[in-house]
Amino acid sequence: MIDYETLCLVSPDLSEEEVNTFKSKIEGIIASFKGKVKKTEDWGLKKLAYEVKKKNKGRYILFQYAGGGTLVHEIERTLRLLDHSFKFLTVKIDNIKLQKVAKAKEKEKIASQPDETKA
Repeated sequence: MIDYETLCLVSPDLSEEEVNTFKSKIEGIIASFKGKVKKTEDWGLKKLAYEVKKKNKGRYILFQYAGGGTLVHEIERTLRLLDHSFKFLTVKIDNIKLQKVAKAKEKEKIASQPDETKA
């Protein structure tokens, strides 16, 4: 399984009950594709940098989960079909972690090399 994060921007007009229904729908999709929900965060209403669908505010909801590529495809397909979902972004977490580890190892390698300018 691969770790993913999906950040969704949804309508600010949704009630708490509708937001909970939205979250449970996405979590249900993850469960039906044998994925694992790691964390769901509701970041609340935020002012947007520019209007999206004639709205100045939006509610951000973050899903962290593990699963396969078909799971990501299904979540994104569902988010496109929902009227109250404005935008979304899915990121594969493993690549980010691997890049950070590779950069740290490269820095260690450079630091462990003897300084030739002092000789």
